[in-house]
Amino acid sequence: MKKALMALLAFLASIILPLTNVSAAGAAIDMSQYPSETLEEAFQADNINYTFAGSGYDDTDTANKTIIYVFRKDGCSNCKKFLQFIASDLLPNYANKFVVKSFEVSNNPINMSLVSRLARFYGQESANGSYGTPIVVAGSTFSTGFVDSARQAEIKSVIASGDTYDAVAAINQGAADFKSGNKTSFAANGITFTSNTGLNNNFSLRADPIDKSSVKLDGYDYISAYDISLYNYTTVVPVSGGSYTITLPVDKAYDSYRVAYIDGANQATEQFDVKVENGKVSFTTSHLSNYALYGRNGTVANKTSVSNPKTADPALIYGGIFAFSVVALIGGIIGYRKLNKRS
Repeated sequence: MKKALMALLAFLASIILPLTNVSAAGAAIDMSQYPSETLEEAFQADNINYTFAGSGYDDTDTANKTIIYVFRKDGCSNCKKFLQFIASDLLPNYANKFVVKSFEVSNNPINMSLVSRLARFYGQESANGSYGTPIVVAGSTFSTGFVDSARQAEIKSVIASGDTYDAVAAINQGAADFKSGNKTSFAANGITFTSNTGLNNNFSLRADPIDKSSVKLDGYDYISAYDISLYNYTTVVPVSGGSYTITLPVDKAYDSYRVAYIDGANQATEQFDVKVENGKVSFTTSHLSNYALYGRNGTVANKTSVSNPKTADPALIYGGIFAFSVVALIGGIIGYRKLNKRS
């Protein structure tokens, strides 16, 4: 009966969705239209034995919990492995801290339309419309395909941190994408990162000291270097295209400083002007990565711009010309009168 119902829903969706997808792209998500299953039903579908009684897990209680959206296929080995991870690791350790909302997507374009909405929201929409399963949205994180050990660790970190971010709720509240937020400043190890636009509040900054002393900058002494990245739990967030100000601490006094971007080939491929204030230097860039700080004493011979030598104030110049003209005019008048008297 369930299979027949799913087939009917799929048929209706194949007719309705092409007509509504474009217009509904920015609309709120009505979860009641997407056929879902409890975690226990998902376990039963993949023949995973688990005794929920007394475990502390409650499908109906979503208050202050991490919501995990799971989109799986029947017979998908990666999906079964993920459900086994939930049974063997998440439930024994975090049963009362998360809720799973499971959706079967084998032949279900209705549920796949929800996948597309969420993928678009997270900036991970597939160009061809296909996704590796399971698709897992855990708090403020999104992934498709095999859930490896790094992703498992990330999901556990999300739950342990108490991350209650719900992408569906964010969409329904009018957020345009996952990065919608109001946090613009992040700090770590005495280094600050400031964005010209609001970023997600769950992001964090990592600024790890690295050794780039082998990378020379002509005329400058090497001071320090850092690998500066923005993270969403254990995943690096691609940050580029905006205007970002990075402030670095300075523990050596120089007359002037320079910051260089160090690429993967250990080359200083970009150089940045800096501002010095309160024992720190700051510069503006459009991306995050490895940056090295350099300093030098004395005049910088190869500066692209130099201060103009002091010149007289234009007002004084024009005033002098005017005074000279007045004196010359008066002298001319007096001389003219003397000539007239003689004649």
